[in-house]
Amino acid sequence: MRTKLSTPRGSVLLMVLVLLGLLFLMLVAGSRFTNLRYHQTINQSYREQSYSLADSGVYYALWMLNVAELPPGPVTGHAVQDPVTHQTIGTFDLSFSPASVSGCDTPLTVTSTGKDTSGQGKEQTIVAVLKCTTGQPYKVLSWN
Repeated sequence: MRTKLSTPRGSVLLMVLVLLGLLFLMLVAGSRFTNLRYHQTINQSYREQSYSLADSGVYYALWMLNVAELPPGPVTGHAVQDPVTHQTIGTFDLSFSPASVSGCDTPLTVTSTGKDTSGQGKEQTIVAVLKCTTGQPYKVLSWN
């Protein structure tokens, strides 16, 4: 008596199961990649918003010195609002070095740190050097 060790029906079923397994693995890998890219995009958005808030801080420092003619002093937690929704989108902190400037020819270093309100702890810091000449407004000498 002879017995068959394999049948065509069994091999087709095995092939279909292997292909379904590969398809499932590709689907899982694709969803993980999509999820990773989504989180990277969200984090990039928070970093860009924090940088924009720090940028706002530097321009606020220029306004303090040139328009309001306020002496340079630290600013902590200054809120920035969305002009459309009027909701706070973040804050910035300012510090000046040296703390007091006697003349206009002394360069003034402004450190501005922007923080978004997302709760993600994303912060960006900009250090700018400002200087003015007698009778002229402060201008940015360097920015990083």
